[in-house]
Amino acid sequence: MTMRLVWMAVAWVVGIWLAQQAQVPSAVWLGGFGAAVVAAALARRTRAGLPLLAAAFLLLGAWRYTVGLPRIDAAHVAHYNESGSVSLVGVVYGEPEPKGARWRVRISAREITHAYGRAPVHGFVLATLPAFPVVRDGDTVRLDGELTTPPVWEGFSYRDYLARENVFSLMNMPSVEVLEHAQGWNLRRMLGALRARCESVLAALPPNPEAALLTGILLGREGGISADVMDAFRTTATAHIIAISGFNITVIAGALLRMLTRTVGRRWAVAATIPLVVLYTILVGADPPVVRAAIMGCIALVALLLGRRSDALNALAVSALLMTAIRPQALWDVGFQLSFAATLGMILYAEPLHRRVGAFLSAHIPGALGKAAVGWLGDGLAATLAAQVLTLPLTVAYFHNLSPISLVANLLIVPVQPQVMVWGGVGLLLALIWLPLGMPAGWTAWLFLAYTIRMAEALAAVPGASLEVARVPWPVVAGYYVVVAGLTFGSQRVRHWLGPAARRWAKVVRRWRWQGALAVVAALVWAAGLQMPDGRLHVHFINVGEGDAVLIRTPKGSAVLIDGGSDPARLLSEVGRRLPFWQRSLALVFLTHPHADHAGGLIGVLERYNVGAFVDARPGKTPEYKACVAEAQARGIPRIQATPGQRFVVDGDVVLEVLYPSPTTPCRSVNDCSMVIRLTLGRATFLFPGDLEEEGQLLLMNQQDGPRSLVLKVPHHGGENALQESFLAAVAPRVAVIQGGPRAAADPHPTTLRRLEATGATVWQTRRKGSLEIVTDGEKYWVR
Repeated sequence: MTMRLVWMAVAWVVGIWLAQQAQVPSAVWLGGFGAAVVAAALARRTRAGLPLLAAAFLLLGAWRYTVGLPRIDAAHVAHYNESGSVSLVGVVYGEPEPKGARWRVRISAREITHAYGRAPVHGFVLATLPAFPVVRDGDTVRLDGELTTPPVWEGFSYRDYLARENVFSLMNMPSVEVLEHAQGWNLRRMLGALRARCESVLAALPPNPEAALLTGILLGREGGISADVMDAFRTTATAHIIAISGFNITVIAGALLRMLTRTVGRRWAVAATIPLVVLYTILVGADPPVVRAAIMGCIALVALLLGRRSDALNALAVSALLMTAIRPQALWDVGFQLSFAATLGMILYAEPLHRRVGAFLSAHIPGALGKAAVGWLGDGLAATLAAQVLTLPLTVAYFHNLSPISLVANLLIVPVQPQVMVWGGVGLLLALIWLPLGMPAGWTAWLFLAYTIRMAEALAAVPGASLEVARVPWPVVAGYYVVVAGLTFGSQRVRHWLGPAARRWAKVVRRWRWQGALAVVAALVWAAGLQMPDGRLHVHFINVGEGDAVLIRTPKGSAVLIDGGSDPARLLSEVGRRLPFWQRSLALVFLTHPHADHAGGLIGVLERYNVGAFVDARPGKTPEYKACVAEAQARGIPRIQATPGQRFVVDGDVVLEVLYPSPTTPCRSVNDCSMVIRLTLGRATFLFPGDLEEEGQLLLMNQQDGPRSLVLKVPHHGGENALQESFLAAVAPRVAVIQGGPRAAADPHPTTLRRLEATGATVWQTRRKGSLEIVTDGEKYWVR
């Protein structure tokens, strides 16, 4: 069978991605599709026919993405995000999910009352509600609170994640009133009631923590699993056994199929496994991601075990095409990508790996013990390796974590999961009829569950079981897949089922595969070389929206951070962009004063980076400051209370000197007690006065002589009292940088701008022009 469907699906997916990048009107894509179809029909008997057909699918995929984009207008509930207090009437959609002592509920909006009146609306809101009053699927409720836009965090966009589920608004802890309880039944509520009944039955089978784990494995409900147990699974990269994913379903269905084949034969085994997987899908709620995973797993495993690899690839291609046709945004869903990659890995590599592992074990372990080892270790090891070949780069890129012990952990844990599923599932079905009837099977499942938990905890305690990995550029991930594709499709084993066009491509890839691998290595070395220290001081005035943040990189590569803005996610992202991908340390972190627009972002930095010392001037009362101090204490980071004259020397030639305030300085405000820091390399000096206002500047002038500096970070975001004239004359900067204030729309005060212009200094506003980098060798300087 040809690979035509695979090429069409690839073209379709590329079209969806291209439409997201290009933002072209749907009519353009549709017109191009029509032209490509005509051209493909005319050239169907030539070599250009297949490329033209692929182009048609590409353009059709782009059109499908474009026409599916939501329209956020006055009739959509997201139009009222960040508009103050509103009263929203809507219907609970789906079963509420536990979130600690609260509930996460999806609301289908119906009507909104705001400051200017009342209006009908549509769209979904994800609301976090108190435990009481209890709401259920189908209830009509009124929520009084504020609608907000989902945030974007470092390494993960919650906004994009929810957008793929057609949710564009959040409401946190509003007041709740149930207007009307659900009437009648529908399929969704019936499935929700069945799932709730299953949860209560599972809780009565094995004891905790095994019962919570069984509920997570069978129903995908992780809320009851304790944090320490969950951390053990994450550390050992075995959390996939809990998440309902393509990998989970593929491994379990495959194990069931092999087990049943030994007893009833292949045909009956296939006939029995498919309804079991369907039943499992219903038990976990039949949500779209679960249905997708079940379809992909069943198609891939059935085709694989029937010896029809090309059919498996084509079926997988069709599944991806259909799923993205229904919901194009699924292409960016991490779960979809991991599930697709794991299933594809199983199709391509599981059987060859199983044969090799089986041959190795049979050769080194004689007799019945060898056969048992093949059955016990062969399936689990082959499945783990096959899935990880294609999922590992995605896991590292998205979660910045690598578990060196994952192979051993999966080898020891994955093989028992079919037993957990079978005995737990049987116990559940029997207990739904009569609880004592299911207890023996539940106790049997407990043995495997206890083993799973104890093994995960023991392996997680091994030193180095989990390593935090710096940000991996996406071109590197793409390069990895190009090399893997070349090695896979260039091999003798699979060339015969690729089709004539793919065989020609395989020859080219085989010829250049080592060059491609070397090119990827060279690209990594080149990227590392670009980020190596260049012998100059780099000072980055980062645009963090609200507040100040300055990152300093010394000539030898050490890093220092002064303030952090208000958004931890944004600061982490910006710092990560400016440091080498392997650097996870900061020599010093300074907090000039405890206001939220300077301290808020530092919480994430103190949590994620190895910090040499946390330096502040005077204790503060803000929640953000207290959180910073608590995080520093929890992480064992030395805390230094700075005093005037204190000097911090980094790498021998970069000096940060504290100029102000002294412990006895009479400050009238928190701003006037801002720590003032002078950075020096050779003859180049930078002055960072925090939010020091005019009165504080006069106090500084009385304590310090000659604060003259090449670069001035303008205090208090360029506000009305930002600069005292005598202070500005004493500093005499050549470059003045104004960073964003607590109100993003606020411009620097005209008086401040006039005073700066009178000095002849170059003025840079990060809110208007973006981040600024100043580079110096101690004599000359360059502005980027």
